[in-house]
Amino acid sequence: MNGNYLHKYSRLIRTPPHKIARKIKNRSFEKIQEIRQRREASLDNTHLSRDAFLESWDLPVLNQKDFSRQLRQGLPSLFLNVERCKDDPGFLSSFCPGVKYRIISAAKKILMHEFDLLGSGPEKLGKEIDWHMDFKSGHQFDPDLFFGDISPAPYPGGHDIKVPWELSRFHYLVWLGQAYWITKDEKYAVKIVSLVSDWIEKNPPLKGVNWVCSMEVAIRSVNWLWAFEYVRHSPSVSDEFILAFYKSLLTHGRHIRRNLEWLDGDTHNHYLSNIVGLVYLGVMLFGFRDAEKWTEFGLRELESEMRKIVYEDGVSYESSTSYHRLVTELFLSATIFSTSHGYQFSDVYMRKLEKMLEYVMCLTRPDGTVPLIGDNDNGRLHRLSIWPDPLSEWQDYRYLLNIGAVLFQRRDFAIMAGDKWEDAIWFFGEKVLEFKKASRKTESSFPDSCLFENSGICVMRADSIHVVIDAGPNGKKNMIGHGHCDTLSFEFFEGGSSWIIDPGCFVYTADYEQRHMFRTTPFHNTVMIDGIEQNLMDSRIPFKMNHDARTKILAWETDRQYDRLLAEHYGYKRLKDPAIHQREFILQKNERVLSIKDRIASRKDHQIKLFFNLNTCIRVQEQTSDRVVLWDEEKRRKLVMDFMGRDLRIILKKGYAAKSYGIKEKTSVIEIESRADFLETRISCRKY
Repeated sequence: MNGNYLHKYSRLIRTPPHKIARKIKNRSFEKIQEIRQRREASLDNTHLSRDAFLESWDLPVLNQKDFSRQLRQGLPSLFLNVERCKDDPGFLSSFCPGVKYRIISAAKKILMHEFDLLGSGPEKLGKEIDWHMDFKSGHQFDPDLFFGDISPAPYPGGHDIKVPWELSRFHYLVWLGQAYWITKDEKYAVKIVSLVSDWIEKNPPLKGVNWVCSMEVAIRSVNWLWAFEYVRHSPSVSDEFILAFYKSLLTHGRHIRRNLEWLDGDTHNHYLSNIVGLVYLGVMLFGFRDAEKWTEFGLRELESEMRKIVYEDGVSYESSTSYHRLVTELFLSATIFSTSHGYQFSDVYMRKLEKMLEYVMCLTRPDGTVPLIGDNDNGRLHRLSIWPDPLSEWQDYRYLLNIGAVLFQRRDFAIMAGDKWEDAIWFFGEKVLEFKKASRKTESSFPDSCLFENSGICVMRADSIHVVIDAGPNGKKNMIGHGHCDTLSFEFFEGGSSWIIDPGCFVYTADYEQRHMFRTTPFHNTVMIDGIEQNLMDSRIPFKMNHDARTKILAWETDRQYDRLLAEHYGYKRLKDPAIHQREFILQKNERVLSIKDRIASRKDHQIKLFFNLNTCIRVQEQTSDRVVLWDEEKRRKLVMDFMGRDLRIILKKGYAAKSYGIKEKTSVIEIESRADFLETRISCRKY
């Protein structure tokens, strides 16, 4: 019996009988659903007929025109109070200078079918969009294949299923709607109708790549609803289109409910996206028989998911700052949307949501960016604003703080978020006025150094120094899909520059080896022993990793003079001569020095490698046997790194960093080799 079967058998015998019964029940239900859907697809019985659609509507309908009138006028409004944005052209621009230009510029590109998705760069997709193609690689997914038979590229990769998914999320449809809202130019409404109609025609239910993942179906639904809100009363939106549009939305909701994404009862950001989509559809399709059930189910599950996938300290359990951002955005959007329509959440739920924003606030560095710990696939629910610097969208989460400032009446959120008001305006309209004034305050507003005990994320601050340390678990239970071999790794920011960084993740199944490389220990600022990874993983399985590097925080102290974190992990206890890596961080605030002390507890000497991945803008100015001097030309600043230990060898290597999904840049890596059981690194900040 091989190791894989032994592992599965040992898990099985430890599983309580009631959980086994539940798994059997769930698998049986899923199998029945699959058989039913396969039959529907094989009979081409997937499109909802007009009569069947109207029969799903509880309110009296005389004809198609009467139905369309009720949908235009009688259904709930999606967002709250943006009338002034429409009536006062200066209102939006006064909050966000240049916003109208950016919206109209982006919308004009969409009119020409020009898209920039997942590192593709600006790409014109021609007169007819192929919704089933990975246009980055040219790979064509079969539009007639049953959705359950379509999967990502097998090892070693070669194409990316995320590209057609991202195109069909329709984030850009909201920009067209905003352009129509601002200009009242019918060409933008016409384009929305054209794109949605074309997608519906070329993506029959249950067939093709864009029905594979219910998360994608849910995100698409939300963006369609946002875009429709802007053009609901446009003369270009015909009765015929409204009927086709809502027929498709009803089909979207039914597909999500029949194909919820969980794994043996464990849930993650995919399942959360499913229920957020059902909440939006349930409220906005008021009057349909399915809708009330979707709303009740979705609201109940939102409460449940807040307990399950967010630690008590407010951090998402998926060991990724990017996925924390996505999960926070999902919860925030659904919460504001639901409460605006009369629904209430528990105090426990709201408090934990507030903690999620507090975590974002603590992660945020003086330049507004956050570290990219773990995976980053540019995941968003909706992209309500257009960023002047497109790359910054994936490292700046401050727009969440301004939304949270209004929702929770938190002036500290508004101060920290600065000028990132555009998203909040689309949610709250004039309600942002009070908090916009608070954001103009100039006094220091950075939170104190803090440790998030459940997730193990530690933030050290001193003036312009910002250090983030990952001393926590690499996921939860068996759900280690987005974590990396980054235990006791850190990022170092000082004087406006990110000097030592986490290189990100680059891609998923488009290239399995690249995916694997960015998850390895050398791609993080930590210790590697005997060339062995902190956690066992297989490059052929891109979303699985053993949880070998279990951590223990031994001490945490903070005051005005210094911060100190002492922690250790046990990822190397599986070596023939077991070893424990203990790491101590001490930030001396007045001296502006970070000391890192690495101790290896074992019986024998081991080969030790210590890695420091540098930002793309940083170069090595000087190197000696025990010192490296770094230089940031733009900021005119130096960083001095002194290394202490026995038999040190400093090697400068080439590396890579991915600040956005699908984009990889060359950078440098400092590698320290030794056989000592103790190493110390001192990082000193200097200005010239």
